Amino acid sequence: MAYDRHMIKRPASGFTIVELLVVIVVIGILAAITIVSFSGVRNRAENAQIVAMVRQYTQALAAYTTTNDAYPPVPSQATPGADDRICLGVGYEDTDSDTIPDCGNSDYPSIEYAPFNNAMRTLVTLPSVNTNSLPTPYQTSQFTGATFIREDAFTVDGQPNPYYLMYVLNGGNADCGTPVVEEIGGSQPFPEMTPSSNDWSWSDGSTTMCVVALPNV
Repeated sequence: MAYDRHMIKRPASGFTIVELLVVIVVIGILAAITIVSFSGVRNRAENAQIVAMVRQYTQALAAYTTTNDAYPPVPSQATPGADDRICLGVGYEDTDSDTIPDCGNSDYPSIEYAPFNNAMRTLVTLPSVNTNSLPTPYQTSQFTGATFIREDAFTVDGQPNPYYLMYVLNGGNADCGTPVVEEIGGSQPFPEMTPSSNDWSWSDGSTTMCVVALPNV
């Protein structure tokens, strides 16, 4: 008996549902690994950018105070007890709609201040900054960039130390890149500080706060 070739059954082509599900799961796992790896690289790059900027400003501020016996101007320079907060760098956004670019802690915003920036331009090229915000450790606010702060109540080991820098890094217990201070604790909370024995001021395991006390002049 002759066989008709059209009567011969051939295996069905394509993938089964199980095979497709396996492929989808594998692709999902690879995508997750890629995203996590990319996020880690991006976080380290953003941290390095902020740390480099802070080091640059720390050196420039030291040079400025050596020449002028004072820090660059702030809005309430002659007002005792004032709390001045100035953005380091330029290119921040106006997040509170007051026409002035702002940065730092969203609950206590810093501003781009032209007289401060003009004084700094004689010593440093003002960097354009990353405007991504990070959660402030142990707070509900967001923190953007880095700030220069004058706060008369700020002390280090009981001594007045009104000028300091503040910034937040990605990750828990991240290296602030320069010596920092931390809260004394107990009955002496912020702004009463002491030199930190760690590379950071404090951290909630997700982000890290860095507080750099500047020399008195």
